[in-house]
Order: sequence, then C-alpha cells, then structure tokens
Amino acid sequence: MVVAGLLFMFATDTGPDLLVSSAVLAVAATAVWFALKVGRRTARPGPVALRPDPQVAFPDFRVTSLRQAIVAGSEDARLAERLRQRLIDIVDDELLAHGVDRAEEPDVARAVLGADLDRFVSDPESVRSMTPRRIAALVTRIEKI
Repeated sequence: MVVAGLLFMFATDTGPDLLVSSAVLAVAATAVWFALKVGRRTARPGPVALRPDPQVAFPDFRVTSLRQAIVAGSEDARLAERLRQRLIDIVDDELLAHGVDRAEEPDVARAVLGADLDRFVSDPESVRSMTPRRIAALVTRIEKI
C-alpha cells in the first residue's frame, strides 16, 4: 500500500522528493523482512516435552536433552555412538559425585551401576541394542544414581 502510494506520488509529481521516499521504502522493506524472519523462528516446533520421572528430584539437564533427542529419533549409527559416549560421560560424572572412579574402582562402580548399566558402559557393542525403550530405562537408572 505504501509502495503504491509512493509510486502514485512520483507519477503525478505531487509527492515528496526521492530521498524521503527511498527512506520510507527502506523502512517498510526492513519491517517486512523482520516480520518474516521472526515468523519463521517462532513457527518452528519446540522439543518434545517429556514428563520427568517423579522419583528423581532434580534431573540432570544433559540427561533431559538426551531423552528429547531420543524421542526425536534417528537411525544414524554415528548418533548412537555419540549418544552412548554422552551417557557414559554422565555416568562417570554421577559416580565421581559419589566418590567412585569407574577406572580405579570397577567393582564398586559395578555395584553402584547395576548389571544392565555396567554392561552398557563397558561393552562397546551395546550400541547395537540401543532401542528408545532401552535407552529410556538406562537414562532413568542414571538419574537414580
């Protein structure tokens, strides 16, 4: 509408000079660009909200973000290995918070982790059996350490 009015003023030679018209047109174009840019950002769906485990008082943010990545889903083997490595890092951090170093005290770590989580952490082939259900169970177990 503004552009049409400016064009009419130029055509009839009744409007403001070229500099003012150019400035108005630039401001209008910037406003349209900004509105479209913001609209695209707000239209994206956010991460899937998951209900936290009621037995865990303060879930680790990294665990929650991993859980959301699992829900998003991927069949990528590289992603599965990175996911496993991130989970192992979190397990090691949780063990260290309890004064247990998995490398120095493997028997104590095994007792704290439980058989399933210890097998996941120590067996590189456990990546092959990473289904969303199993990962969810492992994440819940990690949150309870």
